[in-house]
Amino acid sequence: MVLSTERLKPLDDVIGSLSPTEQGSLRSGKAIVNVVSDRYVSYMLVRADIDPIWSVLTDYDHFADFLPSVQSSEVLESEGDRAVVEQIAKLKVMLAEMESRVRTENIRTPKKRIDFRLIEGDLEIMEGDWQLIPVQVSEGKDQSQPLTLVKQSVHAKIGNPLLEGAFEAVYTKNIKRNLKAIAQEVYKRQDAETE
Repeated sequence: MVLSTERLKPLDDVIGSLSPTEQGSLRSGKAIVNVVSDRYVSYMLVRADIDPIWSVLTDYDHFADFLPSVQSSEVLESEGDRAVVEQIAKLKVMLAEMESRVRTENIRTPKKRIDFRLIEGDLEIMEGDWQLIPVQVSEGKDQSQPLTLVKQSVHAKIGNPLLEGAFEAVYTKNIKRNLKAIAQEVYKRQDAETE
């Protein structure tokens, strides 16, 4: 499925607030994460239409199959565009491995946005959203290829002052790993469909 150009936003307009270095990294397929006071804003440019990305982002029961730190993920409640999901993840904090459990409420605006908030778990705060923005480039080989900017905004806080510095570094690294894993899963599923 190719999106009509009327719905596409120019990539330069969407990422114009990023530094030239960040824009270059994003264009080359890297995940970008900016952190300010417990708020993480991340970006990943995925060479796909929204549909396969949406399918991966909402495949909660299978997160453990493709997200590196997720040990288990289960939908506890689902009604319409609302889902309550419980995840257990293992993260390395300093020299120790830490297990984290979170239960989130996820509200989906189909194929555009997923808002989430912590209901209970090991973090003091975790709330934010995923946004899918179809984009186009004005020149080069990507001009005719479907592209979607995946943007995640999260306010996350561990609630333990002794671990805050380590948490930020670990959480930032985990966001990057997850974005790359999401893109890889999208490409893997696309390849399976074309075989």
